[in-house]
Amino acid sequence: MKITLIILFVFITTCSISMANGAKEYQIKIGQKLDRFAIDGRIVVDLDTSKTGLAINKSFYGADSYEFSELPSARLVAPLQLGYLKLGGSLHSVYNWELNNYFDRREGKILYVYSPLERRLRMIKDNYKASPMFEVNMLGWQPDYNQNKELELLNTADSKHAAKAVTYINGKFKLGLKNILMGNEPFNSMSIHGRPIPSADEYIEKYIKYVMAIRKAQEKLSGNSNDINIWGPEIATGWIGWQTAHPKRLYCRRCFLREA
Repeated sequence: MKITLIILFVFITTCSISMANGAKEYQIKIGQKLDRFAIDGRIVVDLDTSKTGLAINKSFYGADSYEFSELPSARLVAPLQLGYLKLGGSLHSVYNWELNNYFDRREGKILYVYSPLERRLRMIKDNYKASPMFEVNMLGWQPDYNQNKELELLNTADSKHAAKAVTYINGKFKLGLKNILMGNEPFNSMSIHGRPIPSADEYIEKYIKYVMAIRKAQEKLSGNSNDINIWGPEIATGWIGWQTAHPKRLYCRRCFLREA
């Protein structure tokens, strides 16, 4: 069993460009001119595959589904030939996949997702012809039933619950999920969810517990714990504009492209 912890730091003052043929790698600063590349706040990558005979693999392309908004029609998405589509975002940090609900702090209440997790994963895989990426809840809080059988936000999401999701997805429904995202941006836990930001040591300790549990669950199913790829910690901003009709507001709900 192998565990790889990858932490990426991105600075806006510098960037790295690797040429497609792997011949050179440059470290450049914003505004610096390099050969025929001019960096003026934008990064331009010039890939002329006609000269090399190479093609960019489909797995290079991916998109963010934007929390729990409805997935758009396959007729509109399939032509994009996405390699991956992520089911994740800040609301996945307070999502209970088993009950298929989440706590929306902006609205101050528990809401249900329009479609069960397995149906959304299947749509991505079968209709979009893309590989789904599922984000597990590492914040720990999720809607759950208390001792009085009342639904409330409880600290019951743990590594066992994440491992159970793998068994549910790849065991019961045999969806062949291969990509797990390790929670949403941990440094946003206070501003978005009102929960303390974990220290690096706390996060790494929890990360290891989750990875061990997830890989153990997958090993029981396929015999190979590395049949699942672990991604994280996630510190990224996904582009969600691909799935909208250019809404006036970023947080437009149900603004995905749909069939007329």
